[in-house]
Amino acid sequence: GRLTRVAHPWPIFIFERTMQGDESHSLDFHVLSSDLQPFSNPSDVATLLERQLLSTNWQELCEGLLQFRRILKFHAFLIEEKVNQLVPHVVTCLTNLRSAVVKAALLCIEELVLSLKGDINRFVDGSDSCILLSVINKSSFEKKFIMTQAHSVLGSLIAVLPTVIVVEVALLLTSHIRPTFRAQVAFAMDLALQKVDNIQEELSEFYIQLLHESFKLANDSHERTRRYGSQVVTKIQDSFLRTSSLEEWHDLLLQNLDTNLLMAVSRRQARTVNSL
Repeated sequence: GRLTRVAHPWPIFIFERTMQGDESHSLDFHVLSSDLQPFSNPSDVATLLERQLLSTNWQELCEGLLQFRRILKFHAFLIEEKVNQLVPHVVTCLTNLRSAVVKAALLCIEELVLSLKGDINRFVDGSDSCILLSVINKSSFEKKFIMTQAHSVLGSLIAVLPTVIVVEVALLLTSHIRPTFRAQVAFAMDLALQKVDNIQEELSEFYIQLLHESFKLANDSHERTRRYGSQVVTKIQDSFLRTSSLEEWHDLLLQNLDTNLLMAVSRRQARTVNSL
């Protein structure tokens, strides 16, 4: 086969292969979901899928990821019992040194979200293989076109995941050493909390920790982290004030925030008042 790089705002990799009978055709590894086509022999493809996703050949990996997407979209019933063992291979592809493989894996995760919807939460936990953690990582430290794709996939993931799961994972990541990673964690929290009406009630198990970590993010040294962190704080405050007074909000802060954070909150509120 021969690899061709096509001129485009971001790299598109097309692999020209010679099929049986010398019929030549091209595979766009990063084809849009709307342009995917069903297989005429889906059972045969599904049987070979895991072997392809374990390949050490990057072109075969990309092809396997593309075929996984087509199976998910048109023939998902064929792999219902194998999804649990296939998804970790896709997450592993996110660590590949080839950008073509990483982008193909992100597109595959996007298709998984469309196919599994809320059931994708079985692949979200506190481990290093957590699909949410892996996508946050790619959205914060990669080539620009990969980060853009990963940011989009992160939004799709959060849209279908229960807020409590996103928050539980995000709270473990707020002290990450990389500023851009913390920004994506704050973004994830902000997006997830948009789906919650009563934060204090629906996230009671994590409420105090969420309060602490959100103020920490809102006072981060990194501008984008501060912006998303501030939006999280605003959502928590707005939710609290629906059922409680401003004095009770201040009492809650006094009880649960350390001196440095309290001073930061006071400065932030003073700036808000002065801007009115």
